[in-house]
Amino acid sequence: MAAGCGDGSDGSASTAAVGPEQPQALTAADLIPDLAALGFTKGQSERDPAALPGQDAHRALYQQQAAPQMAARVDITVLPSAADATKQWETLSQAMRNPPPDLFGGNSTQKDTAATNVGDQSKAYVTAKPDTNGAQVWTDVYRFGRAVAVVQVLSRNEAEGQKARTAIAGKILEKAK
Repeated sequence: MAAGCGDGSDGSASTAAVGPEQPQALTAADLIPDLAALGFTKGQSERDPAALPGQDAHRALYQQQAAPQMAARVDITVLPSAADATKQWETLSQAMRNPPPDLFGGNSTQKDTAATNVGDQSKAYVTAKPDTNGAQVWTDVYRFGRAVAVVQVLSRNEAEGQKARTAIAGKILEKAK
């Protein structure tokens, strides 16, 4: 995910929650969660092609075919220190407020929404309006010690989307311990 978008002038507050510092041995690929118990099937899972050389970054795409149908994307980067991760989290949490126009298509914009308060830091947004199919995208930016995760859930059902967001963050937290 690009970190260079967003003007950071929205003035919104983020939440800080208690979470563990991540052990040094974990990689971004290690932190990609298994969401089978949540009804998601993992599709593409790869080193993030947009990652800089030497950067530990991985992403995975998931689908849930059974009702309610949902899709999820998890991008995780592990940085050298918690201080570096905090800086990256701050950048991404602001950048995702004003994502590039092609990220969600057309004229989509995001607005603040309640964060799940999982991890050391978390910030959340939702697309301001549903798309033509009635779906919205929830975007959560987390910091787990040295790791920064961006989790996006696409759903037509707000309650189910909220449950998925919380469960996915919990699965990442379990691996980060």
